[in-house]
Amino acid sequence: MQQYSRVSKAEYGFTTVCFSRRKVGWLFLGIALAWMVPPRASALPCTGYCIGGTNHGERCVSTVPDCPGVGAICDIPAGCVYLEWRPNQVVVPPNGTAQLHLYAYSSNGFDQPIFGIDFILNWDEARAQFLGKQDPCLVCSGGPNNGDLCQTGADCPSGFCGFPDACFTGCPPQTYGWFSSFFPNDSGLDGLNAPYAGLPGNDGDAFHQAISHSFCGVEQADPAMAPPYNNGTGGLLVTTFLFRPLITTGGILVSTPLDQGEFTHTRVVGGAQAGEDILGSPVAQAQIIVSDLCDVPTVSALGCRYIGVTPAAGSNAVAIRVRGSSSDSQVSCVDQYVQANCVGGTNAGAICDDNGDCLGGGTCTNTGTLGTTAVYRTPAQWGTVPVRGSQIQPSKSYRVQVDCGPTPGQLLSSVVNVTMRPWGDATGTGLPINFIDISKVIDGFRGIAGIAIEETDMTGTNCIPQRIVNFIDVTAAVDAFRTIPFPCAAPCP
Repeated sequence: MQQYSRVSKAEYGFTTVCFSRRKVGWLFLGIALAWMVPPRASALPCTGYCIGGTNHGERCVSTVPDCPGVGAICDIPAGCVYLEWRPNQVVVPPNGTAQLHLYAYSSNGFDQPIFGIDFILNWDEARAQFLGKQDPCLVCSGGPNNGDLCQTGADCPSGFCGFPDACFTGCPPQTYGWFSSFFPNDSGLDGLNAPYAGLPGNDGDAFHQAISHSFCGVEQADPAMAPPYNNGTGGLLVTTFLFRPLITTGGILVSTPLDQGEFTHTRVVGGAQAGEDILGSPVAQAQIIVSDLCDVPTVSALGCRYIGVTPAAGSNAVAIRVRGSSSDSQVSCVDQYVQANCVGGTNAGAICDDNGDCLGGGTCTNTGTLGTTAVYRTPAQWGTVPVRGSQIQPSKSYRVQVDCGPTPGQLLSSVVNVTMRPWGDATGTGLPINFIDISKVIDGFRGIAGIAIEETDMTGTNCIPQRIVNFIDVTAAVDAFRTIPFPCAAPCP
């Protein structure tokens, strides 16, 4: 793959990709750090190159003092493009996967054409393993899912997952289907990707290149457009780089030098002039924080329809995440959080984290049901939660984690696996359902003390256990004894 210092537009095509700007917030982690990545300033300089003088070809912000020499000038493009990490700080558990999203945005809010992006990555190979990238707009070619968005080949049976052609218009918002996004073989040049095997080795540096499309059929390819900057949102997701920590706690820096060797540079090729480098300024470092502060919960099957979850003692608020076994297609799509809702007050039924969310004197109460919202409560507020829902089904296996936030899915405990009791098993013996199980459900229906609701409440409206034991549960136990299958549909199609 040819490198360049000033390439022509013909090398990158003519498709334009345009950008706007978004501010990145800081993550409050509640842990002391020896060093922090400084936040991006509210306004960045748009750098150019010195023309003439003793600093000819070097980056500059102004002619004086950056470009000394008679007749020398600082040539700054009319519009430039910044590259940044969003977020520039991520938190992962040991052996987790850190996702660093590379975004591009315009300096002045106007559309900026992009023909190619060269990007250098540096990291400490003793602290992190580089796993490659995940592009934001890939589609299935061939097979029954032809034309659908995908992430891996598993999404495309009888086909493959790859880059769309220039005429494809179905990319997610703020993404673009590159002509190519790859790690070129630069073994004969500066060798960042050497030895070359498609993916750079874990030697602390890598070089990535993204190139846009030129034509859709005989027509010039439509550009991917971003609106002008107005409220800090926008920009283009170029790609996502993946790292796995090799340390159990601490920080990992990922930096982006402007140059590494004679031929390899970080740059954005675009603008009004052929082959112009319009990178606005050096790219700030990203930081990966490795923390195991998210303690493992205690998890057990309380019956055939309830999972008992107890977060480890502590003062930090956590959410409880429940996922179906990835090896069971009937529950593998389940990925939800345990809910708490307001009881009483003016917004009864609303999702809440604590009593302050419940207006009019309502109380935030654990319902144990599942939903898409991550609810954060202290371990004392959670206690032991009997988790229930139509998604929790007999004999199925589930993966339970505690989510320590601050962003859902960012810092998770290790997984605890749990398998539910067979349908109708009220005694927990694992034996075939018999009259002892039926008798226990009847005792629960009669309100006899010492009979756990979680063992005897087996169904309810919409297949959700209702926290009461009634004649429907007795009938369900009898049906289980008669070997009538569990009647509720699997949560996954």
